Amino acid sequence: MLLESLKKLIQPGDKLIYQRFNAQVQILKGAIVLLNRMLNCNNEDELKELAAEVRLLYLNSVDAYRINTAHLAKTFITPIDRESVHELYIRLHGACRGVYLTSRSLSWMLAEIKDKELVQMGQILLNGADELESLIYSVETPEKYSLMKHALQMHGIRREMDMAYEQALKKLYEEEHNPAGFIKRHEIFSALRNATETCQEIAHTGENIYLTNVG
Repeated sequence: MLLESLKKLIQPGDKLIYQRFNAQVQILKGAIVLLNRMLNCNNEDELKELAAEVRLLYLNSVDAYRINTAHLAKTFITPIDRESVHELYIRLHGACRGVYLTSRSLSWMLAEIKDKELVQMGQILLNGADELESLIYSVETPEKYSLMKHALQMHGIRREMDMAYEQALKKLYEEEHNPAGFIKRHEIFSALRNATETCQEIAHTGENIYLTNVG
């Protein structure tokens, strides 16, 4: 009886870890896609609807994170280092939370702020989400240097966002003379930059997984 109880608590291995990674990254990517739609939206009601959809995805991320970490606690053997698995779960969920918080702020700001820099930065973030999706997929079936290639490309996307952020701030300081407008625009630019930085941190975790388990 005791042995049977232990078998239910401690599982010998988890063959679904990679599917769990992919599920979390799909939730994150979906939230980023919605955030990008918000940046191209001109209707206040639609902005609120999109923000509500991002919130639902964030709640899905909360559930996925809880399920995944609870399952990991009961798993005896993992295909890659346990600490790496846990860190990736944490970072993917943290990134989704960051996108959700950003969308919540944008839902009441963007209706009155339309800059081409916002659209540009939103597209860079979306490119980062695509690259991150490929990187996470490569964790399971890493072709030679494939995972590292996606990680390096994610670093490049981060640099591209930094450049776009600096250009947006330069224009902001030169053209925006209204203090309230300055604060709003600065907050949006910073939020998008921070979201991209979070995605780059996930890529760094992917690099560590490669070096620890594959390289």
